[in-house]
Amino acid sequence: MTTDTHSGAHSEAHSDADAGAEQQLDEDELLHLAMHASGQDRHDLAIGYLKQIVHRNPRNAIATYLLGAEHAQIGLYPRAMEEMQRAVDMAPTLYAARLQLGLLYLTSAMVEESVATLAPLQDLGDENFYSCFSQGLQHLIRDEFADCRHWLQKGMGLNDENLALNGDMQRILDALPAEAAAGVGSTTPGAPGLPGVAGKDGKNWLSAYQGDDDSASL
Repeated sequence: MTTDTHSGAHSEAHSDADAGAEQQLDEDELLHLAMHASGQDRHDLAIGYLKQIVHRNPRNAIATYLLGAEHAQIGLYPRAMEEMQRAVDMAPTLYAARLQLGLLYLTSAMVEESVATLAPLQDLGDENFYSCFSQGLQHLIRDEFADCRHWLQKGMGLNDENLALNGDMQRILDALPAEAAAGVGSTTPGAPGLPGVAGKDGKNWLSAYQGDDDSASL
């Protein structure tokens, strides 16, 4: 019995070359590779690339946020929330991270954390889609479904920068109780309906919404 040493050496050389090429990639290249992999639903590759960035530069808020988003995609929600929170702490004006962290807290029925995360987005003004989404989600927490629908729809109309967020907001709109379309659950002056139709702080409704796998899509 003979051993194919040439084949083994050739394979080892390729492995060393691949490792060397990987080490030469800079943060921007790794980030683009991660985004491409994520777009192909290769979350394993995306996580690997993003971990390399964060290992090299723990202060890279964007990579930290995207790593959290990837972990949310595969169902590691506590890890995702920790990473997104770290990203927001490093870069408070990373609005997409702040909104999606607030949404992740919301779908996990962590109401106080969600409100604290979303509230600063309102400072952007009513013509900013992040502000509109923030207001809509906070109305949702208070079971004010008609107001929630109003602000989410307004935000979707303003948002032409991050269309993936519109998909998340549309899933929330689709899951709203039917009475939302008729104005029930609104506290806006002059609007009909009573607040609190789904239970204190919206937790009853949120628990049901959390069961929808698509709700965690980030």
